Amino acid sequence: MKVQRKAVFWGLLFWILLALGGSVQADEGGYTITDYDVKAILHTDNTIDVTERIGVYFTEERHGIYRNIPMEMTVVRDISKKQDKSEEKIFRYGNKIRNIQVKGDEFTASRQGEDEVIKIGSEDEAVIGAKTYVLTYTYVMPDDRIPYSDFLYYSILGSETEVPINRFTFRLTFEKPLTDASLEAFLIYSGDPGEKKNMLKVSYEFNEYGVSGQAENIGENQGVTVFTNLPRGYFKNAFKLSAAFPEMMFALTAILSVLYLILSLIFRSRAKFGRVVYYPPEEMDSAKAGAIYRGAVRFTDLLSLILYWAQQDYVEIHGRKKKKTEGIRLVKKKELPESAPAYQKTMFEALFRDGAEEVYTQKLPEGFEKYLRKALKELEKEFNGEKDLGLRKFLDWIAMILVSVSFGIFIGGSSAVSLSDHMVFGVFGGIVIFMAWRNRQKAKGEEAFSDGEAGGFLRWVIFLFLMVCILVDVWFCTGVDCLISDLYMYGGFAFGAAAALFGGSLFHFSAYRNALWKELSGLRKFIWKGDKGTLERLLISDPDYYYRIFPYAVALGLTARWEKNFRPIRNTQPFWYKVDEDDPFSARYMDRWISEDFYPRCQIDNKSAVAEKIDSFTSGSSDSSGASSDSAGGGGGVGSW
Repeated sequence: MKVQRKAVFWGLLFWILLALGGSVQADEGGYTITDYDVKAILHTDNTIDVTERIGVYFTEERHGIYRNIPMEMTVVRDISKKQDKSEEKIFRYGNKIRNIQVKGDEFTASRQGEDEVIKIGSEDEAVIGAKTYVLTYTYVMPDDRIPYSDFLYYSILGSETEVPINRFTFRLTFEKPLTDASLEAFLIYSGDPGEKKNMLKVSYEFNEYGVSGQAENIGENQGVTVFTNLPRGYFKNAFKLSAAFPEMMFALTAILSVLYLILSLIFRSRAKFGRVVYYPPEEMDSAKAGAIYRGAVRFTDLLSLILYWAQQDYVEIHGRKKKKTEGIRLVKKKELPESAPAYQKTMFEALFRDGAEEVYTQKLPEGFEKYLRKALKELEKEFNGEKDLGLRKFLDWIAMILVSVSFGIFIGGSSAVSLSDHMVFGVFGGIVIFMAWRNRQKAKGEEAFSDGEAGGFLRWVIFLFLMVCILVDVWFCTGVDCLISDLYMYGGFAFGAAAALFGGSLFHFSAYRNALWKELSGLRKFIWKGDKGTLERLLISDPDYYYRIFPYAVALGLTARWEKNFRPIRNTQPFWYKVDEDDPFSARYMDRWISEDFYPRCQIDNKSAVAEKIDSFTSGSSDSSGASSDSAGGGGGVGSW
């Protein structure tokens, strides 16, 4: 008997503690919801008049309660017109709330994030014990933008209530009776958020005029949702978001892109030149040649001077030893003449500082980069006054920036929920389409794409990759629903992509540059085409011709092309290159030497100071986010404060 009494005692104690524990857990918020009653009327303009009566018992002093109501909903709908075919699309809607009233209590209403928060109670008064709150409001849902059907998807009880509900009752009345097909499709979902079954075992009755039901002992964060398909035309005069803004931005993107393409076609024809030239303009070094051809100075131009000086017998180049890591050895043969331009002298001094007779490319003197930038500015000063190169790429930049900005705003303003909803996609699309245009500018040969930068083929691969990124960006926006049709979205992409692919050359040539550019263009054409017969004839009259032109090939971005076209013909080493059995001369190797030894050491990126500032301004990244899970209108929850 004593053992049995002990067992009964410990059993009773266990159940008492368990009950107390459950009671404490249910009362963690300082209150419980004893009764929650919802009365609502669904109108034919897709609005719902709602009256909520919430009975609360406060076990601790509180000012009142708050009711948060989500203003956005996400629905996956079948948009196929055929019964034997399914085609789903995510639709997102921005809902509204109006006519908020609370009977007998103070309240404030404000938008906080995606929710409308109704705060009921007084800052100056505390409540304890039983209290009933009655609030009314009109929940406004927009036109569903599905041309052949309507639907009802509404959470009568939201799944964000912090405490359990002892008893929940509801009645939803339909102003317009449901059809037989809608009654057959009628469903009640209950339980956790996103649940597609009646997990709470809500008991309900429904007919063509409404649905009513009840449930008891509903746990925290549990919801009740009504769903049914409705025939097209059930809702009339539902409010519609205006598509005027994205349509206007689409038109602006199209106009700017077409205008840019037309002007590019007009101005590009003026820059064509077909005659082949075998020598650079008289007394023009490789640095000037590269700057004049491109219309802007670059670090590659200055680095090409090392090879130019070698051919002029001012510098001797010694190949790299396999077991040494100092890099290429540059030996000074003699000083530059007094008549040498300032940028040449500064560059020469950057290498052979304080009377040094030699330097290793992987052990460049301290402050080399500072000298290099000084030489770059001095080279830019060579093109002032009558020698001005023209507007260079200024008009191109302005035109493409306008296209990119309008395209980005078009994508960003396409959301059916809010203007800020797609803005991340818009910023990403605008920046990336501009980056694609810049990459294509380099790939087409108007700027050098060797010497440490990606080769021409790789540039095109990058361009295509960026285009795919933008296309995915647009596709993702259409996938999470837009105010405008997919045709507009992909049309905007097509116009922007065309501008990035074909736009360019909106710059004039000064008289000075126009005369020299034609000769340099002819020389570049010869280097590119690789007429071996002509080169053989030139080598007979000038055995050093290959190496005399080599610095210009570097400055014009055609190092690898020059080597590939004429390797079978070149059978002698340059007089300025000291070779051993480990390291024979190779144009490709010289190109790699500049990339590996100079760029990392100087931390430069082969751009002019102007281009660096613009690139730093336009560079950036953006993150993208996916659509939220299925969510109905209404819902939300109750909390205390």
